[in-house]
Order: sequence, then C-alpha cells, then structure tokens
Amino acid sequence: MSAGETDRLEQALLAADSASLAAIAQRIREQIDDVAWAAVRRYRDEIIDYATVDDDFLHGEVLDLTREHLRVFVDNLERGIVLRAEQLDSTRESAARRVHQGISLDSLQQAFRLLGEEVWKTTLASARDDDPDELHAAVQAAGQVMRHVTLVSTAVAQAYLDEAEGVWRDREVLSRDVLEAVVGGRGDTDATRRRARALGVTLHDDYAVVVASPEETHTERAVLRHALDTARTHLRTPAGGALVGLREGELIALCPVDGAIALAGVKEGAAALATALTGEGIAIGVSGWHPGADGVAAAYGEAREAAEIAGRNGVRGRAVCFDEVLIEHVLRSSPYADRLLTDALGPLRAYDDKRGSELVQTLRVYFETSYNVTRSAQRLCVHPNTVVYRLRRIKDLTGRDPNDPDDLLLLTLGIKLAASDRPG
Repeated sequence: MSAGETDRLEQALLAADSASLAAIAQRIREQIDDVAWAAVRRYRDEIIDYATVDDDFLHGEVLDLTREHLRVFVDNLERGIVLRAEQLDSTRESAARRVHQGISLDSLQQAFRLLGEEVWKTTLASARDDDPDELHAAVQAAGQVMRHVTLVSTAVAQAYLDEAEGVWRDREVLSRDVLEAVVGGRGDTDATRRRARALGVTLHDDYAVVVASPEETHTERAVLRHALDTARTHLRTPAGGALVGLREGELIALCPVDGAIALAGVKEGAAALATALTGEGIAIGVSGWHPGADGVAAAYGEAREAAEIAGRNGVRGRAVCFDEVLIEHVLRSSPYADRLLTDALGPLRAYDDKRGSELVQTLRVYFETSYNVTRSAQRLCVHPNTVVYRLRRIKDLTGRDPNDPDDLLLLTLGIKLAASDRPG
C-alpha cells in the first residue's frame, strides 16, 4: 500500500464515527486473550511447523507476540491510524529468531495471515448489528486489517531472509573451519569437535571425499548455494550425512564410511549429485577410501585431482572416480609424460597431418576394442587387413610394435595422455 493509499485509508477511518470505532476497539480489547488463544490454536492446527513445536514455546513467546499485535491493532484503530514501521521492531526480532527455531518463512507468514483472519472476524462481530454507524465503521476497519497484515508480512519476510543469509554465511565459515581441520588431520581436537557440534555434525574416523569444482563462469553464490543444498540431499551414507562446505571456490563433502565396501554408496550419491547438477558447469570427483584421520588429506587430494581431470576433459553430469583416472594421474605426475606423448604419438600425428591418414584414430580404436583387429575394423568401417597394415605403419614410424606387450603398453599410455591433452 502506497503513502497515498495510507492517507486515504486514514481519512476514511477519521470519516467514520469516532465514537463507533472507539466502541468496537474497546470490545476487541476485552477479548484480546480469547482472540490470541484462538489464533494460536489455528497455528497449531493448520501449520505443520507450529504443530511440532513444544507447548512452552507456543504458549509463551508465540502467544505473547500475538497479544502484542492485537493490542497495537486496537490502539491504532482507536486513534484512526494504520500500522507504523516503528511499531514492527519486536516483529522483526521475532522473525529473526524463527530462523533458529525451525519455523519456515512460509509458515511464519501463514501464521500472520491466520491472525489477520481472526482480527477481521472479531472486528465484524464487535460491531452492533442494530447500529448502522458501527457497521459502517467496521467495514472501514477492514482496510486497516489488510494494511496491518501486509506490513507485518513484508517486515517478517525481510527480517527472516536477512537473518537466514547471515546464518548461511556463518554456517559456511564454520563448515569451512571444520573442513580445514579434518582435511588437515585435526579432526580429533576438542576445538574441531565443538565447531562440528555447533553444525549438528558428528565427526567420524573414516571419510571418503567428493569435490565439486565449478567453472569460472559458474561461481556465483546462488550456484554454489544450490550445489551445497543438493549435496546435503544426495550425499548420505549409512554412517550419516556428509560434512559439506566451500573451500577455495570449490565444494567439498566429507562422506563418513565404515570401510572400502561403503565407498560404493558414496559413488552412487556422487552420481546422483552430478545428475542433479547437470547444466550447472560443475565437474565432480570422488576419492578412494583411506582409513584414519591421516587418510582424509589423501582422499581430498584424490577427489580434487579427479574433479580437475573431469573439468579438463569436459566431463559434466557424471561423477569421475579417482580409480578411473589413476593411470592418467600417474602419467601426468611423471616428468616423462611429455616425452612419452611425443615418442608414442608425435610421429603418428605428423604422418596423419601430412597424408590425411588415421593412424592415431586406428590406435585409439584398437585400444578401445581391447586390441581386437576385427572389431577395430568394424568401428573404423574398413577391412581388417587395413587395420593390420596401419598397425605395421605405426611400428615403422614409432619403433613400437603394437603386437609386443611392452611396446603396446607405451602406445596405450600415449593414447590415454592424448585423451586428456586439452586446454584446462
């Protein structure tokens, strides 16, 4: 309601018989306790969040605030004015508290709508049926009830969201502190356990780690917050929910596991997470299992490496386990990786570029078909003899014989390196 509309409403209230408004207000004032109790009963009966709170909270703080709103409404009705912003301080404070008391914003706003209905019913019932002036005054007061509910709902929403954002930031910082401690092998200290309890998290002895690494263009808070909420939903194991937080621009989830067998459940959860985040530009890596506090750091390194490789290879919508990229990791960590790539594939790439042939592709398909000439020919749509000829050319150009186990291993490693030899 705009300032002009507020002025018109107050003019309408002033135009009503002040004696009639005062009489209605006085009758409502005499019923404040009854109306407040009626509203609170409706909160419990019609709103699930209020149905699950304890009686001390409902019959204490909630009932007191409801009475206060009724008193403010009656005072303003008598004075012919609508609710003022400065009269909402206690409402804003209570809305901020509800964030910590397990009451959702929808539930909170629904409670005030129910209160508005009770106020309106009481206002109408308080006007004498045989007095036209009081009936007219009650109808004019309807606008004030609507204004009251609108102002309260707006103030409640803003205060609640401001507090929730602050809580999210605090939890983010606290989660990061706990993550740093556990990854750093300090998960068994009293300080770390205190911080974990503040998050409602029980620390475990063994963890597998999931890392979700967003692209640089997908690091907005909204994307990361959605990823955090989604991870908490999907990354649960029989040992408990994951400890999830942000660290250096990436999402980290420490998933409690009771042993290597339980790792399968983490992989399933990570796969579901990757599917849920399809289109978000997020690469996901999953570690192996390493027991003990010291194993968390190793697991984190594996998950991060798997996520980096997934990001480099453009893998999205699927979680990449470290076991899948272990060979690539070893190769990339070796000082001889570039030499292997040059020796194994350099001559073949040069030959393909010059002749328009497909020696590198033939070697890749030969590897992917488990070194089967017939299946390779089918994939390449050529005669098997053509595959045999190309394998001989590969031997001539590289000095590595695809039929020799040692030479074939080096050629295969070259193909694996080439598959990930893309810009980051």
